[in-house]
Amino acid sequence: MIPINLKSIWDNAWPFLAAALVLFLAYRVSTHLKSHYQLQADLKTEQAQVDTLQTRLAQTNAASAYVVEAAERAAEIREVTRTIIKEVPVYVTPEADAACTVPPGFVRVHDAAAIGVPVDHPAVAPDATAAAPALSAVAGTVAANYGTCNELRQQLIGLQGYISSFQEKQK
Repeated sequence: MIPINLKSIWDNAWPFLAAALVLFLAYRVSTHLKSHYQLQADLKTEQAQVDTLQTRLAQTNAASAYVVEAAERAAEIREVTRTIIKEVPVYVTPEADAACTVPPGFVRVHDAAAIGVPVDHPAVAPDATAAAPALSAVAGTVAANYGTCNELRQQLIGLQGYISSFQEKQK
């Protein structure tokens, strides 16, 4: 049997144990640092997502404010238009209807302008087939058309404000 000197083995093992301990500690530190840097990168990514969501929330709130305002204004315009149309007989009396004949040419020009085509377009009724409307009917039609125009105008103003709010937030 070979005699084993435990003291000499122990004395010779210290450098190996110390090296193993240093390697183990270096490994633990490197994995800890790697985890730390990965967590920092993940945090930056998550923060960017939070920022994006906050921007979208602000834009959505701005959009809903413009939508509500535009809807309220459109309702006001429709109510005013209905009131004006109801008052046409007060301001354009049957006597005015009898005194003023609206020529078919006027109807043709008005209808062409309303649908955005030339006067000689086939979609516009020829003069011979157009019945002469009463002046009060023309006044009602004009009031309705202006009501629609004002409603669309208000929607456009709201849309412009909505878009400019996005442009201001991006600056």
